[in-house]
Amino acid sequence: MTRLWFRSQDGVVNGWKTIGAIALALVLWGPSLRAQVRQADPRSVNPSSPIQPIGTKKNDGYNKPPIPSERGVPKGRDLRGHDPSQAEPDQHTLASVEDTGVGSLEGSHNRFDPSVMFTQGGQSGYPGSTAQTGLASMTLLGGRIDFDRTWKHYRLVAFYNGGETVYHPNILQNLAYHNFDIGHEITWSRWMLRARYDFLASPQADFGGQGMGGPGMWGGISAGPGDALPAVIGTNFVPSETILTGQAMRLRHTALGEVDYAWSRRSRFTLAGSYGMLHFDSSGYLSSRGFTGQAGYEYSVGPKNTIGVLGTYGRTDFDGTRIFADTYSAELSFGRKITGRLALQFAAGPQQIRLLNSSAGDTRIWTWATRDALTYQRRRTGLSLSFMHGFAGGSGVLFGARSQTFTATLSRQFTRLWMASVSSGYAINSGLGSFSGISYSYNTWFSGVNVGHEMGRHFHVNFSYGIQHQTNAAVCPVVSCGTNANQHTFGMTVRWHLLRAE
Repeated sequence: MTRLWFRSQDGVVNGWKTIGAIALALVLWGPSLRAQVRQADPRSVNPSSPIQPIGTKKNDGYNKPPIPSERGVPKGRDLRGHDPSQAEPDQHTLASVEDTGVGSLEGSHNRFDPSVMFTQGGQSGYPGSTAQTGLASMTLLGGRIDFDRTWKHYRLVAFYNGGETVYHPNILQNLAYHNFDIGHEITWSRWMLRARYDFLASPQADFGGQGMGGPGMWGGISAGPGDALPAVIGTNFVPSETILTGQAMRLRHTALGEVDYAWSRRSRFTLAGSYGMLHFDSSGYLSSRGFTGQAGYEYSVGPKNTIGVLGTYGRTDFDGTRIFADTYSAELSFGRKITGRLALQFAAGPQQIRLLNSSAGDTRIWTWATRDALTYQRRRTGLSLSFMHGFAGGSGVLFGARSQTFTATLSRQFTRLWMASVSSGYAINSGLGSFSGISYSYNTWFSGVNVGHEMGRHFHVNFSYGIQHQTNAAVCPVVSCGTNANQHTFGMTVRWHLLRAE
């Protein structure tokens, strides 16, 4: 996927070329992949063996042929097969660029799973409508690719999700959505190297999934069982997008790197950093770029609990201006891991924010910073919570902000084929001082529900509903701050996989 978005003559991002490329790839690859499945005797295929712990001398798999693309993609989740003792331990440190997880519940296997999707739904309360009286029909065509390849010391994970939304009647501009993410890990006896690149093109802030499908995430963002999704990037390493605006195409690039070194069996040292850009195609918004560097040391006080200390520096520059923001923070951290069941990380400490060269003069603010995450997994139920407090880049609306963001997701596997999830989030963003005597503050929240059903070997159907609302400042500092009305989205998505395991 070397070109994820295209610019037409009128400046609008056109996703139809991408959709055509995905369809062409499925047509070209489909016959060969199906031929591999027909030639193989299903009784002779053994399940993939779990990856061996680092340091073992077993075959690392370099001379083994690739596993067919359908392997590792379950037809439906086997509720009897959830065994936390068989899961692979999570390797993230408390200072990692990614949040701590419960480990790999599905085990290590190679996957290449392309799919296409069609969504039909509606939206009310869109920008430009009168309160909540406007109702627009939306049709979304998109595609998705999950890729996962594991060796003894290496792992490569890639993910793409994209499409285009067409509104009826043509009350809003039709814009595309693209999200491409690729990550690579290299693990030795004492060292771990982690590199990752994330790209997002969206007509709206991604808080709540409004860019593609709305808070219900019925545009294909909700994953099916076994999908190869990369781990969640820490909120302080990626440009913030928690303030809704008018419909405006934005491009977000984030490059991340991390080095972990184990001093002993109990202690590890981490150096991590990221460089991110948030660029708006439309004038009237605040494009920005920034760097974040972090160093941390952790010590295991037991098989499950870890304590540590973190130091972080960040800088954000706002394009076309001399204004920039520096942040310094020092935090104490705590983590608890139960492989396959629980992952908890907590970090908190003082933070200094300096906003320089602004029209309000130089501003220095002392506050507190925290980044917390909880993941809890049972045989049929999963829960994830996250909370962030501290500096944020301003989401293209403010010259930096003091931000609080809370998100929660609860999922439930009712049967082997039926699943549901509920998600919600709340964000408060306040400007760093007053400009021209005006203080800016934005409160944004969303809630969504998604019900999915596996239908046969190739189809997955989702029904969803979402609501989103933002309370804007009295005066908007950019060209458009979105609408104060509730935005409702609802619809049905049909997702078709090229191959599905028997």
